[in-house]
Amino acid sequence: MSCVYQTAEGQTAVAAVENGKVRIVPVETGVESDLNIEVKPADGAELNEGTAVILSPSPELYDGMAAAPTVCLLYTSPSPRDRQKSRMPSSA
Repeated sequence: MSCVYQTAEGQTAVAAVENGKVRIVPVETGVESDLNIEVKPADGAELNEGTAVILSPSPELYDGMAAAPTVCLLYTSPSPRDRQKSRMPSSA
């Protein structure tokens, strides 16, 4: 999964979300690893650190399209569920 994608026009970009709307930002890529990719705005584009972007965007996205951010709740082990006692009856 990546936030960097090819637009329908073949341009490398990210889809930023600002004030509930999509803004397509052309980018240039740099150093890549299995988990990370360095991006910087292409000439004439603006992208600020911390800007929300869409993960795995569709090439059909367009500037001004409505976008609602989704928040995922992730747990690391041990999760609160791991701390609960088993509700299974004991065999003893």
